[in-house]
Amino acid sequence: MNTIFEPSPDEVNFVNTPESSFDRNDRRERPQIISPDHPALLGSLTPPIDCPPSKILNFSPGPTSLPPAVEAAIQSRCFPAQEEKRLGSMALSHRSPEFGRILERTLAMTRRVMEIPPEYELLFTQGGGHGQFAAVPMNLCPTGQESATYIVNGTWSNRAVDEAKKYCRPHVISAMEEDGTCTSFPSLDRIQSEIDPTSAFLYVCSNETVNGLELHRLLPHLDCGVPLVVDASSDFTSKPIAWRESNVGLLFACASKNTRLLQQKINATKIPLFQSDTSRTTFTSTKSQFDAPSAAITMAPTMNINFEPSLHEVRLTTPESSFNRCGQHHENQRRTKRQTISPDHPALLGSLTPPIDCPPSKILNFSPGPTSLPPAVEAAIQSRCFPAQEEKRLGSMALSHRSPEFGRILERTLAMTRRVMEIPPEYELLFTQGGGHGQFAAVPMNLCPTGQESATYIVNGTWSNRAVDEAKKYCRPHVISAMEEDGTCTSFPSLDRIQSEIDPTSAFLYVCSNETVNGLELHRLLPHLDCGVPLVVDASSDFTSKPIAWRESNVGLLFACASKNIGHPGITMVVVRRDLLGKANPFTPGVFNYETNILADNVWNTIPTFNVDVVGIMMEWIMEEGGMASMERRSIVKADLVYNTIDGSDGFFSTPVKKESGYRSRMNAPFCVAGGDETLTNMFLVECWEQGIVGLRTVTPFGTGIYLRASLYHGVSYEEVVVLTDFMKEFAAKHSISKEVVVEQSTAMVTPPESPTAHQALDKKEFNQINKLSTSPDTVMGAAMDSSMTWPKNLKVNQYSRLAHDMFAPPPNVLSPAPVSLR
Repeated sequence: MNTIFEPSPDEVNFVNTPESSFDRNDRRERPQIISPDHPALLGSLTPPIDCPPSKILNFSPGPTSLPPAVEAAIQSRCFPAQEEKRLGSMALSHRSPEFGRILERTLAMTRRVMEIPPEYELLFTQGGGHGQFAAVPMNLCPTGQESATYIVNGTWSNRAVDEAKKYCRPHVISAMEEDGTCTSFPSLDRIQSEIDPTSAFLYVCSNETVNGLELHRLLPHLDCGVPLVVDASSDFTSKPIAWRESNVGLLFACASKNTRLLQQKINATKIPLFQSDTSRTTFTSTKSQFDAPSAAITMAPTMNINFEPSLHEVRLTTPESSFNRCGQHHENQRRTKRQTISPDHPALLGSLTPPIDCPPSKILNFSPGPTSLPPAVEAAIQSRCFPAQEEKRLGSMALSHRSPEFGRILERTLAMTRRVMEIPPEYELLFTQGGGHGQFAAVPMNLCPTGQESATYIVNGTWSNRAVDEAKKYCRPHVISAMEEDGTCTSFPSLDRIQSEIDPTSAFLYVCSNETVNGLELHRLLPHLDCGVPLVVDASSDFTSKPIAWRESNVGLLFACASKNIGHPGITMVVVRRDLLGKANPFTPGVFNYETNILADNVWNTIPTFNVDVVGIMMEWIMEEGGMASMERRSIVKADLVYNTIDGSDGFFSTPVKKESGYRSRMNAPFCVAGGDETLTNMFLVECWEQGIVGLRTVTPFGTGIYLRASLYHGVSYEEVVVLTDFMKEFAAKHSISKEVVVEQSTAMVTPPESPTAHQALDKKEFNQINKLSTSPDTVMGAAMDSSMTWPKNLKVNQYSRLAHDMFAPPPNVLSPAPVSLR
């Protein structure tokens, strides 16, 4: 990680194009002619190195810089020193108790700062303001025929109306002039007289950044009682809000101006606005202590002057538990099978923060994602994204998405991804938000223009099953399932079965190439099918771990979340073939429309600039480490080490996926301890935690079951897998009762992934076609699983909002056959 991660001079200092003679040390007198290629005229955010201020004065409209104390706190909290023995927030699983505390603190502190009353809920979404332009009417107008009054006083409220036309009937009160300018705000009397009293809501943008218009205080409670919806993206936290006095029903704010990292968005939503008794009951049963605002506020820690995390943020402890990071670990003390472990032990709650005196020099994080990145990548992120003040440049977190500096980062990231994955020229690359769940909706919305098209889905585990549930809203899924009657998944459909059962009129054939929960992976994609239906691949967890035969497999579209192998959560990469563009349903939100975003060069809305930079750094690391061939070799050797340990334990450890199936996942290896014995499993988790081995069990919506998982993404090194498997052998030797298990230290017998011996072994390995059976965990896909948990995350205000399953059916005047209504 030496030269390749050093930014080139034109990246650090945005210098002139060849036609311009301007550089950072050149000064001109005012009378001289200024080249149109001068960086200042191109929007450069990198001034000359010898400019007078000690730091860059950044007046960008957003994304922009945060206060220096906040940026320092981000580095301290998110990138802890190795000796602290804790993970930064960028490496925490969203299901971990550590992140739960961060989320709890953030919501409580926001409620406290903005004095939000208890009848409002707070949540984070993705998709930026443009996502909320669609989400607001989608959530508040259940049939799509409701009226909604929009006050148009500038650029962003006008854009909101354009998007809302897909999902409601906007009634506009406009202050726009004939020439398109806007220099005033409609009077209160005019609003009172012109508002549609039957409106589902009254929409207003409290600060129009382009036009320079701001409502310093929100509108008062109107006589008609219509709730107020506020776009406070650029002025949130800059002034108090009269929540009740202004009858605020919903408020959203992008984080790239005054609050947090720009891939997040905060919504404050008044509960009674769209709740029903049944859905509210469901929600109450699933949410946590945030129901009690006073309790949450009490729990919010006071931010001290140096931003050091409080004790309970660094160390996960509970009052009932006697295990904490300061407790002395006695190497010679051994637990017996009869000893009881408290159910409140951090290891059983999924804690990723082991004791401070655990043996390894760093935490060994086997989380299924989000997870850690390679150390060299994390070091490069700190260097490139958090520059020292004397460098006189802005890190990617503070760069405007329309600045030339970010343009270079985006261009480099896309080019490096195309090179690493050998993507042919007929494919477009774009970044989206909303994660995998967002793509579960976006794929059929973009490829099924009427919503009546058929699409074939291969269901071989948890995530493909969830994709089907979401697709039912936007197309007619034809399912080829490997699910058993009891809800488990024990096989993958054979190629012959797929060929015979696929609907040849399908818009696409959908497959998840690696089912993280079930431990099933297609090491090579399906071949080109006779019917010619294009393949859609969810490669969220195995992207960049193996080569992809784009043309040979007739891949039409592939998407991959960044939080496994290519970056941090908050961004998703989509690779789509050009002939599939231009087919989107007319009701597809702009943030999900592939063609819209590609034509806008990936910056139709505010893209997460920092996340894009991280993906680029990760791609550079992959290329420097040997490219795709090297990544696949490493994945094979790491997975073989785990599976050989399981297979060689004389049954003490077992995995549901049989070796002969050919579908054992290299990314996620599920295994159980002593046939699922709860006591031994808990002992194993606790002793792993004490050894600094974390992430083998996470709390998920699917329950815990008997299986643990070792996730072997790029951030997990071969040496770390050796530590895990050595411990597994030691634990089996201590607790096995069938017959003696021979323990051999892996460090003395394993073959390094880049050695000639490993290369010879891997060269002989054959990749099976899809014609054999495999199994998956028997408790993660039971009938009790609630499929209603599937939501397009960056469009849903909350899980009890009213969105009809066929919300995207066309209206009578657009397409035929004509439905009665949008519902």
